[in-house]
Amino acid sequence: MTNVVKELKDANLTVFVHTLRNEYISLAFDYWSDPNVEIATYMHSAKYEAFYNQHGVKLVDNVLEILRLYQIDFVSSPEIGFLKSINGKVKKETKVIFKLLSAKDVEPTTKQPYDTIVKDFAAIKSYASGIMVPKEYIWPVKSDKYLGNSTTLVSDAHKLGLEVYNYDPTTEYLQYIEKEESVDGVVTDFAPTASNAIAQIISPLGNDFPRNPANKNSGKFVTLSEFLELAKAKAVTGILVNIKNAAYLASKKGLDIVGVVSTALSNATFDKQATQQVLIQSDDSSVLSKYKDIPSYKRVLLVDEKIEAVNLPKTSVIKASNSLLTGMTNVVKELKDANLTVFVHALRNEYISLAFDYWSDPNVEIATYIHSAKVDGIVTDFPATARSPCSDPNHVPTILPASPGELQGTIAPELLPPAEAPLPPLEAADVVDPPLPAVTNVNRTNSSVAPAPPHPSGAWANVVNPSLSLVAMVMFATLFVSH
Repeated sequence: MTNVVKELKDANLTVFVHTLRNEYISLAFDYWSDPNVEIATYMHSAKYEAFYNQHGVKLVDNVLEILRLYQIDFVSSPEIGFLKSINGKVKKETKVIFKLLSAKDVEPTTKQPYDTIVKDFAAIKSYASGIMVPKEYIWPVKSDKYLGNSTTLVSDAHKLGLEVYNYDPTTEYLQYIEKEESVDGVVTDFAPTASNAIAQIISPLGNDFPRNPANKNSGKFVTLSEFLELAKAKAVTGILVNIKNAAYLASKKGLDIVGVVSTALSNATFDKQATQQVLIQSDDSSVLSKYKDIPSYKRVLLVDEKIEAVNLPKTSVIKASNSLLTGMTNVVKELKDANLTVFVHALRNEYISLAFDYWSDPNVEIATYIHSAKVDGIVTDFPATARSPCSDPNHVPTILPASPGELQGTIAPELLPPAEAPLPPLEAADVVDPPLPAVTNVNRTNSSVAPAPPHPSGAWANVVNPSLSLVAMVMFATLFVSH
């Protein structure tokens, strides 16, 4: 054994070693980012004792030898016979954990299903100091795939002095650790996600629980005025109003969308306060110019020296190809050098929207844009995730950012996609729009749909869909301290 770990710990560094394996046991070193928290070493799981015994390998003897040579905090097994064999032979510092498998799986020593064994905590206490259970033992899933009521497993085990560990939680961490009867720990393949879930509990930024998808079609659409009142009542950091197709709606549908938005914001007194940020976003510079005389609003995506902020697609900041990050652009630095506030959109939790470099963890993506790309804020559909401490550039990140291009560097060159062609030069005609047309008087009974006019410049084609002109309710995690 080398003394690398000792030297690193002497330097006050946290050590992480992932998934060490051999034939019959798996060792993994888990970690916390806080250097004041002692490293915990897990052994999970010693199993298949009968198989190894048949081949002349004494599993118990081998595990006891490992425990003698190394400081192991936990040893777990789904086999009662194995746990009884090592009971009383391990160091006092090592906890022996009985790992229960799925409810109807049969335990090899007693030949009983695990859901029968788990009813006798007194017997378990005789050979283990704790239990490790699948999440369904605590929060069972009903036949309709929704969570049922929680069981009393945790409280019943605690009454007899048994610790309870839950393994393989993903988005459900808070269901298990922010309750009156909390589990004592979780075992997971996604340590950053678990760490962030715990950080949210102790963070003053708070946490939102996921909504029940059974209610996805409940409720009603809110009007713009109702949405603005809701934003004021909830004291969100700010709102983003996205105005699209204004020219088409004015000339072909007789709808003054700019006037409607302006009136609604004024009636809600958003033009007379500075507590909550108001971002007016449009791909039409003529729309944004209508708001130039209201200092409490920030106009987004108007490319001239008077613009206050820009909202960029996330791929304009960090380049990606085939779900791999390929590098970082200079866009944020150049825009900040021009005294612009830079937002990036749209960050989402779904793993299919995340590059492989983020390891299926949206918090890693947030940390990358805030701490590496140095954007001022993010626009997201998941405000609870955006409240992560990772979104605060003044907070020491508990989750390390990704390094764009690092994962791609592990791929053989012949398997990489071809290089992208350079972008064409940007001309003034690409970003300057003509004035908005006058609002026409349209007969509302006429059901015919006029064709869309050609877009006014070569920059962006306006998609003809009036419903897209509705205001998008977006909560963004941003830091306005220096702006």
